Amino acid sequence: MSKDTAPRTGSRPVVVVAGAAGSGKSTFARTLSSAAGLALLDKDTLCGPFANALASLVSGDPDDRHSSRYLSDIRPLEYLALTGTMFEMLEHGCPGAALTAPFAAEVSNPAWVQEFAEACTSRGAQLTIVW
Repeated sequence: MSKDTAPRTGSRPVVVVAGAAGSGKSTFARTLSSAAGLALLDKDTLCGPFANALASLVSGDPDDRHSSRYLSDIRPLEYLALTGTMFEMLEHGCPGAALTAPFAAEVSNPAWVQEFAEACTSRGAQLTIVW
C-alpha cells in the first residue's frame, strides 16, 4: 500500500495552546478539542509519568521542571514526543489536534514557529497558536 506524501493544503486545524503553569491551558484545550472535534494532546498526560521518572533519576526530584538538566535533557524529549505523536496522527488521517503545554521557548522563537507551521502544512494542517 502506498502512502500519499504530497503536501496538502492546510485544511485541518492544529491549535497549540501555550502559556504559563496554571493559566488554564488544559481547560481551554479540552473545551476546544471537544467543541471542534479535535484530538487532544496534553504534554502532562502524554509525557508526565516519564518526565517525573527521569527527573527523579537525574535530580532526585520528580517535580523538577527548572534545573539545567531538566531543561537540556528531559524537556526536549517531552516536546518531541508531543509533537511527534501529533504529526503521526495527522499522517494517519486525524482531523486535527489541540496540543497543550507551556511552549514558552518555542512560540517566542520565530524560526521554530515557521518550521513547525511548515511541518503542519506539509501534513495538510494549519497552525494556530493561542497564548
